[in-house]
Amino acid sequence: MVTGPAAGASAAAPFSLPVTAERVSAPSVGEPRLLGTLAGVGATLNPAETKLYGTDLGISFEHAGKLYMIFGDTWTTPESLCDDGEPHNDDMLGTLPLSRDAGMPVLSMLRKTDDPTLPDPIQIFRGSESLKLGWLQVPLGGWSDGQRAFMLFDQMQLVSCDETAQDGQALCPAGNALSCGKQLGTCDPPSFADDRIVCDADRQLGCAEGQTCKKRPLCVDPTTSQYDDASLEGLANSVPHRVEIGVQRADEPVHFDTVHSWATRRFSQPALRTVARFTGHPEGNDYRPGPGALLIWGRPGYAAQEGREAQLYLMVHDLPLDLQGGSALRFEPRYFAGVNLNVHVQPLPSLVTIVLDFASMETMLPCTAAGIARSIAPGRTKSVGSRTALAGTATRAPVQKVVTLAAA
Repeated sequence: MVTGPAAGASAAAPFSLPVTAERVSAPSVGEPRLLGTLAGVGATLNPAETKLYGTDLGISFEHAGKLYMIFGDTWTTPESLCDDGEPHNDDMLGTLPLSRDAGMPVLSMLRKTDDPTLPDPIQIFRGSESLKLGWLQVPLGGWSDGQRAFMLFDQMQLVSCDETAQDGQALCPAGNALSCGKQLGTCDPPSFADDRIVCDADRQLGCAEGQTCKKRPLCVDPTTSQYDDASLEGLANSVPHRVEIGVQRADEPVHFDTVHSWATRRFSQPALRTVARFTGHPEGNDYRPGPGALLIWGRPGYAAQEGREAQLYLMVHDLPLDLQGGSALRFEPRYFAGVNLNVHVQPLPSLVTIVLDFASMETMLPCTAAGIARSIAPGRTKSVGSRTALAGTATRAPVQKVVTLAAA
């Protein structure tokens, strides 16, 4: 396993991603039991007159003694879509009790001060500009670093080759495993809301009837599991999105200020959590919720076809986050980038030790069997007692750490 700083960031101390060798009993699975409706028609809300007809997502995180729940595209009434048209902001934030007795927990929405029956929409600001969070543009998740609350936001904004972040840094820099698809563009007019479909402007391919492909050179990540330079779909599914990392305002909990723009396609609709302590070694870790480290898993898209795969990627970031001057995040993620297998028998016959590599984003690999296989030379098997382990020669030699894994 591997991680390293993103290109342009200062180096962070490498770590090994520990996997426990202890065997645990599988949890027992029972029949699901319906407790009730949390949000929408039939839900019990606090206060009861809160207007909330329907919503999606429902991503929770704990911060400052509160359990927040993030909701995506939300309708306050059955006619919201027809009456209001496409909104500038339609994502909401609520809270739940930290502990629950028997029965259904009651959801409390953060509401407008001028109309307490209406939920107050989440907003993400870039300077004084409130960025659009309409249809399909949603918060991807939230977390606490023990001091402040943060959220990831995806506006479905494709990264152009010459695009820069708020601080002037290039979002598609040369030498960062990214390239420029000069033949690419987007279909115009958009088919739905701000949904920009990637197309081939040189050949006018990829758009529906009534649309034209307007040339717009787009950034491409040729190292994702979706990439295929022989097909438009493989290129289109490798164009990064501009994901904003926002910090919550202390006095306005639904308002967030962007502190970093992250160009990524590998972490579409991610799953994330924080842990209390992550040492980078097999010992001393505490995987209960806490402000020690942020773990994010993601895939480059929801689905894949024609031999491509939406494989799983993993990154980690130390907490608390460093906000330089209170407005710019020192973003130093480390990524899983494969393994350098160096197998030998431990005193316990059921264990093997694997030396893990740590590298930067250029060598990030999916944390799957396929990703592991791509990071080593053609495998050999080696007997470890009655079990078998894979042995191989590393294709590169970055910093190494050792962890202990249970043998397969």
